[in-house]
Amino acid sequence: MQDPGPQFDIVFTTAAHATPTVLRSAVSADDATLAFAAEAQRLQARQARGELAIRRRHDGQTLVLRQPIPARQTWVRDTTSAARSLA
Repeated sequence: MQDPGPQFDIVFTTAAHATPTVLRSAVSADDATLAFAAEAQRLQARQARGELAIRRRHDGQTLVLRQPIPARQTWVRDTTSAARSLA
């Protein structure tokens, strides 16, 4: 039986370039998830802006997962009196 090859692409799209750029390809969903996490970290370290996604290769259009870069994470420090009394 022949190896089916990569099934997923990790793609990055910016506002300046509407066509997604393939950064990596992966054979399995697990490998695609690991590659996605590594690329998200790399792009954030480079202060890139755009959208990172995992795309199924069989049709080239089905997005499995997508995330804006930089990720919008908000950490809120609880400064209520109840939180201060526990410290």
